[in-house]
Amino acid sequence: MKGLLKDADPGRLVEHTPEELQPHRKSAMDALQAVDRFPHSRYLHYDELNHVSWKLEGARKDPETVASRIPYPVHLDPAGKDETLIALVNGHLHPLHTPEASFRLLTPEEALQTLPAFAERWMRQLSAYADRFALTLRASWTHALIVHVPRNTQGGHLRLLRLLDEEGLLDPLYVHVILEPGASLSIVEEVYSTRLEDPTLVMTGVETEVGEDAHLRYTQVQALAGNTYFAAYRLATTRRYAGMAWVGAALGARKAYIRQQIRIEGEGSQNDASELFLLGDHQQTDMYAELDHAVGGAQGTLLSQAVLRDHARKVYTGMIRIRPGAQKSNAFQADHNLMLSSNAKSDSIPSLEIEADDVRATHAASMGRVDEEKLFYLQARGIPLPEARKLMVFGHFGPTLDRMETATRERVLDLLESRWEELEQG
Repeated sequence: MKGLLKDADPGRLVEHTPEELQPHRKSAMDALQAVDRFPHSRYLHYDELNHVSWKLEGARKDPETVASRIPYPVHLDPAGKDETLIALVNGHLHPLHTPEASFRLLTPEEALQTLPAFAERWMRQLSAYADRFALTLRASWTHALIVHVPRNTQGGHLRLLRLLDEEGLLDPLYVHVILEPGASLSIVEEVYSTRLEDPTLVMTGVETEVGEDAHLRYTQVQALAGNTYFAAYRLATTRRYAGMAWVGAALGARKAYIRQQIRIEGEGSQNDASELFLLGDHQQTDMYAELDHAVGGAQGTLLSQAVLRDHARKVYTGMIRIRPGAQKSNAFQADHNLMLSSNAKSDSIPSLEIEADDVRATHAASMGRVDEEKLFYLQARGIPLPEARKLMVFGHFGPTLDRMETATRERVLDLLESRWEELEQG
């Protein structure tokens, strides 16, 4: 980790880690020494970060002060009396609303004491990734939230609000969600920053274990401003008759790097991953999404919906993997792009790896411009051209917005309005 952190001693990070988890951190630190570049490809790169040193701890500030300086609307009130709302401000924890909940929020120490074999489950899925973003997250995490939902416990709502106004900060968060059989939970993570000038790296690693007949929706909304970078790993495992939904909204960050996977280990499960992108200026995003059908008889969908303008760039790689013997699997992936500029570019790379012969696996991709006839239709009914264009853009996001809960969808629509107006003004 030499050169990566300005203000943190790797030895102290290890000392402040529970003894059972120290080998995990040490192995990531050792591996990081051999990886001197962030991911790069013929499409996108992050070379400008290779020699940046970050602070691991920012100033302690109250959420209201930071939220008031963020250029996008931030809702600090809970969506309902039953919603647990926790803010992380420059890496410092602020519980804002903590009613009696149907789930348990545990520290790593508490999880090790109360959850069976938790040391073996810790970052088990994330450990499969050996790129510099993943290793940095595994080596330098400062906050870890373990969310445990007991058997047949339903209806929980958790919102994580991450706010940053600190220059040059590395902000890594690890979330491990465990739903016992018959449980259900909705989690929303929202990530915001002020217009930061020095490179700032925000990272999230989410691992979920969705038990038999359990249902989880995890929504991640990213609206970082300024010279910010975002890296996210969303990794899920589902059992028999489970339901797993990843929903994402990517509006901000100079560059983003997203890795998402659902490993299907139970028949009859319903698995869905959808993402919307509103990208402008010179924003760049690299996303890889995968459905891994380890057993048959399950449903899976990957959906990407993007609007690109100015000089924005997006690379989307979708993978449907069906293992030997996973008969009766049903999987679909689609990447739809609305291009508003001849300088914007989108690369769609759908892939299928099928090792069973009684399955349904299909993919689709589209790239087009705003329909001029529809624009004319809206204008003929008195809608000004800028408003008509915006309506068509927002309509493009409809299927992903429909996958969000009402309160989340309303907040995302507010963000879309604000970000669109910002891009229109240049």
